[in-house]
Amino acid sequence: SDRCDEMILKSYNWMIQQGGFTYASGNNNSMNPTITPLDTGWYDVQLVAGNSAGADSLLISKLFYVGDFDSPLLSTDQPNAVYCLGDTAFFTTSGVGGSFDFFQNGMSVQSGTDTHWATDAFSSGDQFWVTNTINAGCTLTSDTVAVTKQPNYDGFDLFTNDEDLTICNGDTVEIEVPIPMASYNFFINSNLIQSSVDSMFITQQLMDGDAVNAQIIDTAGCISESDTLVW
Repeated sequence: SDRCDEMILKSYNWMIQQGGFTYASGNNNSMNPTITPLDTGWYDVQLVAGNSAGADSLLISKLFYVGDFDSPLLSTDQPNAVYCLGDTAFFTTSGVGGSFDFFQNGMSVQSGTDTHWATDAFSSGDQFWVTNTINAGCTLTSDTVAVTKQPNYDGFDLFTNDEDLTICNGDTVEIEVPIPMASYNFFINSNLIQSSVDSMFITQQLMDGDAVNAQIIDTAGCISESDTLVW
């Protein structure tokens, strides 16, 4: 029994250096205490354990590192995350390593070490963020990015003062876009005739069979195509 008694550890003395901490459970004389670090940097840990036969010591320098890491940044390829119909949104994150988990509206859409992710399956108002897991106990979350998908007006009607699309030689024809936009392009037979902020195109040059259509461009550069009027 004396031999067994010598093999059983009866005392523990933990010494943790290089940074402040508090004990989350136990204390410096517990067998398996846990701590909450209060400073950044490397921590050295030493254990002095003993029994009736004496004591022994083990020192491990730089056993673990505590970092004050910044949250990851999440950016998009378009200013203010504004997209047109049919666009693919590209997301890029920056962090300190480890793994990255991309989320769309609360659902994980990609996990791993890749810092890039892209999708064309999104709607206006969808929210995206990323988490950066440095280790099992340290996960940081980015700010949320909300995307905007601009409305598309493909097939919108053109208005004209020549309702029956029949003109005499030299007639003045007014063609107007009824939708307020940043700029307008007017075409005759697929040739660009006018590009400006004016929503009306006036011409006396139309001929039999001429086809007129327009494009509207919003402030994000998204383009919608009108229907075509044929004289």
